Amino acid sequence: MENLLFDQRACFIAGAAKSGTTLLVSLLDSHPELLVMPQDTAYFPTVLTKYRTRGRRTQFDYLTKESWTNVLFGFQAMRGRQDYAEFPKQKFLETFERVAFDPANANRDLLVLMMAAQIALESTRKTRRFSVYYVVAHWRAAAKLARKIRAREIPGLVVGYEDLALDPKMSMQKVCDYLEIDFDPEVVLNPTKVGRSWAGNSAAGVRFSEISAAPVTRWKNELHEDEVGWVEWHCRDLMPEFGFEPRLNRGSLRHFAKPIRGERPKEFLKSRAYSLRDRFARS
Repeated sequence: MENLLFDQRACFIAGAAKSGTTLLVSLLDSHPELLVMPQDTAYFPTVLTKYRTRGRRTQFDYLTKESWTNVLFGFQAMRGRQDYAEFPKQKFLETFERVAFDPANANRDLLVLMMAAQIALESTRKTRRFSVYYVVAHWRAAAKLARKIRAREIPGLVVGYEDLALDPKMSMQKVCDYLEIDFDPEVVLNPTKVGRSWAGNSAAGVRFSEISAAPVTRWKNELHEDEVGWVEWHCRDLMPEFGFEPRLNRGSLRHFAKPIRGERPKEFLKSRAYSLRDRFARS
């Protein structure tokens, strides 16, 4: 990796929601050989798609004012309780804007320039509404990506959340080997965000002082059979490839049709419509 140009040296962490991606980011945050962007950007699904033809100013404004990275530029956090009190937000915004609109950088990617702005600094939604289809759709997308990596169709490393939580030392050794960086347990086994200790973003609202394996089995006591059935209705064809054996003998239309806890009528209709759409597309 050392011989690659800066614009080609990025490594992206992708995965389904609540699958340990933020934990992995936080474990790499303090490594002296890495620069870690502490927030999701929604860059690929939004800047490169929705705003592709809208011009650099619109894309810049989205990243700094609307996306989840807006908290790094001084705006109110869109979700969770991100604490970046010590992050130089105004300086970051000024540096990013300067390099983004420098004519010399006209053909360079905005995400690359945002990381470059962070390097320059280093050297000197809780709405209670959700779509249950979002959960399974993102897991399927992540599973298909992992399948391609395992088949060596694309470069990458698959890190299972269960492996990371149950044996973080072995998992982080593999990650460091893949990134070609030193493995220092004192650094990569202590999660941080922009250098400060990170206590997690648990969906259950639990805060941790160290990596916890508790979330790995929590679902067994918290999910109803219908909720397990909803997941297996959509994912059981891919589950065995990743070590997940279906708990139910078969999928039932009841598991598809019954509302999930907390699901409102609008989200219910939207989730079922998307589910049927994608099911027909696969067949």
